[in-house]
Amino acid sequence: MQEPPSAAGIGLANWNWKVVHQFVARRCGIGLSRSSCLNYLQRLGFVLKRPKKRLVKADARKRESFVVEYAALADEARRSGAKIFFADEAHFRVDAELRGKWVLKGEPALVDSSSPRYGEKASYYSAVCLETGEVEWI
Repeated sequence: MQEPPSAAGIGLANWNWKVVHQFVARRCGIGLSRSSCLNYLQRLGFVLKRPKKRLVKADARKRESFVVEYAALADEARRSGAKIFFADEAHFRVDAELRGKWVLKGEPALVDSSSPRYGEKASYYSAVCLETGEVEWI
């Protein structure tokens, strides 16, 4: 149970009560109820967590470079009196459903995610100046 279900010959990606049911049925030839399967998951050290996305496109070097560049930009803005706007976007998309996932206690609940194509999402963009509170949006 320390390995994913595929290591036990079950074609599902994560441990859940249905996987435990299949596992016990194959190994022992008996059928367990849903509640018994959930009890076994808990006894084996699993907890139900809402997973976080593990962004597979992240680049640590680009992030470090940005931090250095931003520090220099903030110093220049203070000297010149310029405003810095922080822009962000919200996307309504077809993506992984972040519900519950059974994982071993103390382990993170992660789900791989990649951004869908542009046609599969609606976008909203806005920017705010933290000093003045001005907001721009598209």
